[in-house]
Amino acid sequence: MRLYLSAAIVAFLLSFAFCLILIPLLKRIGLGQNILSYVKEHASKSGTPTMGGIAFISAAVLACAFVVQPKDRDFLVTCTIGLSYLGVGFLDDILKKLRGKNLGLRAW
Repeated sequence: MRLYLSAAIVAFLLSFAFCLILIPLLKRIGLGQNILSYVKEHASKSGTPTMGGIAFISAAVLACAFVVQPKDRDFLVTCTIGLSYLGVGFLDDILKKLRGKNLGLRAW
Protein backbone atom coordinates (compact mmCIF):
# COMPACT_ATOMS: atom_id res chain seq x y z
CA MET A 1 0.00 0.00 0.00
CA ARG A 2 2.80 2.39 0.93
CA LEU A 3 4.55 1.65 -2.38
CA TYR A 4 1.48 2.61 -4.42
CA LEU A 5 0.95 5.77 -2.39
CA SER A 6 4.56 6.77 -3.00
CA ALA A 7 4.16 6.16 -6.73
CA ALA A 8 0.95 8.21 -6.80
CA ILE A 9 2.57 11.15 -5.01
CA VAL A 10 5.61 11.08 -7.30
CA ALA A 11 3.33 10.83 -10.38
CA PHE A 12 1.26 13.79 -9.19
CA LEU A 13 4.33 15.96 -8.63
CA LEU A 14 5.87 14.97 -11.95
CA SER A 15 2.66 15.57 -13.89
CA PHE A 16 2.29 18.99 -12.24
CA ALA A 17 5.84 19.90 -13.26
CA PHE A 18 5.41 18.50 -16.77
CA CYS A 19 2.16 20.46 -17.25
CA LEU A 20 3.85 23.69 -16.16
CA ILE A 21 6.40 23.14 -18.91
CA LEU A 22 4.21 21.51 -21.57
CA ILE A 23 1.13 23.79 -21.63
CA PRO A 24 2.97 27.00 -22.59
CA LEU A 25 4.99 25.02 -25.13
CA LEU A 26 1.85 23.58 -26.74
CA LYS A 27 0.29 27.07 -26.87
CA ARG A 28 3.42 28.48 -28.50
CA ILE A 29 3.50 25.71 -31.11
CA GLY A 30 -0.19 26.26 -31.85
CA LEU A 31 -1.52 22.86 -30.85
CA GLY A 32 -4.84 24.17 -29.57
CA GLN A 33 -8.27 22.59 -29.69
CA ASN A 34 -10.46 23.27 -32.73
CA ILE A 35 -13.96 24.32 -31.73
CA LEU A 36 -17.06 23.55 -33.76
CA SER A 37 -18.31 26.76 -35.38
CA TYR A 38 -21.99 26.13 -34.65
CA VAL A 39 -21.48 25.92 -30.87
CA LYS A 40 -21.02 29.60 -30.01
CA GLU A 41 -20.89 28.92 -26.27
CA HIS A 42 -17.62 27.04 -26.74
CA ALA A 43 -15.84 29.81 -28.64
CA SER A 44 -13.92 30.79 -25.49
CA LYS A 45 -12.39 27.31 -25.42
CA SER A 46 -10.75 27.77 -28.82
CA GLY A 47 -6.99 27.31 -28.62
CA THR A 48 -7.05 25.28 -25.40
CA PRO A 49 -3.90 23.15 -25.60
CA THR A 50 -4.42 19.54 -26.55
CA MET A 51 -2.06 16.58 -26.01
CA GLY A 52 -1.90 16.99 -22.24
CA GLY A 53 -1.91 13.21 -21.90
CA ILE A 54 1.78 13.30 -22.74
CA ALA A 55 2.44 14.89 -19.35
CA PHE A 56 0.18 12.55 -17.38
CA ILE A 57 1.18 9.23 -18.94
CA SER A 58 4.90 9.99 -18.97
CA ALA A 59 4.70 11.11 -15.33
CA ALA A 60 2.95 7.88 -14.35
CA VAL A 61 5.47 5.72 -16.21
CA LEU A 62 8.44 7.58 -14.70
CA ALA A 63 6.94 7.43 -11.20
CA CYS A 64 6.48 3.68 -11.51
CA ALA A 65 10.02 3.34 -12.80
CA PHE A 66 11.36 5.20 -9.75
CA VAL A 67 9.25 3.40 -7.16
CA VAL A 68 8.69 -0.11 -8.57
CA GLN A 69 11.27 -2.53 -9.90
CA PRO A 70 11.28 -1.93 -13.69
CA LYS A 71 11.84 -5.65 -14.36
CA ASP A 72 8.60 -6.53 -12.57
CA ARG A 73 5.99 -8.08 -14.90
CA ASP A 74 3.20 -5.88 -13.52
CA PHE A 75 5.30 -2.81 -14.26
CA LEU A 76 5.85 -3.87 -17.86
CA VAL A 77 2.17 -4.64 -18.44
CA THR A 78 1.08 -1.36 -16.85
CA CYS A 79 3.57 0.67 -18.85
CA THR A 80 2.59 -1.06 -22.09
CA ILE A 81 -1.09 -0.28 -21.50
CA GLY A 82 -0.34 3.30 -20.48
CA LEU A 83 1.86 3.91 -23.49
CA SER A 84 -0.82 2.37 -25.73
CA TYR A 85 -3.35 4.87 -24.38
CA LEU A 86 -0.80 7.61 -24.97
CA GLY A 87 -0.38 6.51 -28.59
CA VAL A 88 -4.13 6.45 -29.24
CA GLY A 89 -4.63 9.86 -27.63
CA PHE A 90 -1.70 11.33 -29.54
CA LEU A 91 -3.02 9.97 -32.85
CA ASP A 92 -6.50 11.33 -32.05
CA ASP A 93 -5.14 14.81 -31.30
CA ILE A 94 -2.85 14.86 -34.35
CA LEU A 95 -5.73 13.86 -36.65
CA LYS A 96 -7.89 16.65 -35.18
CA LYS A 97 -5.16 19.19 -35.80
CA LEU A 98 -4.31 18.00 -39.32
CA ARG A 99 -7.96 17.94 -40.41
CA GLY A 100 -8.76 21.23 -38.73
CA LYS A 101 -11.93 19.70 -37.30
CA ASN A 102 -13.03 18.47 -33.91
CA LEU A 103 -13.16 14.86 -35.12
CA GLY A 104 -10.11 12.71 -34.57
CA LEU A 105 -10.31 8.93 -34.36
CA ARG A 106 -13.67 7.30 -34.71
CA ALA A 107 -14.89 4.88 -32.03
CA TRP A 108 -14.69 1.87 -34.30
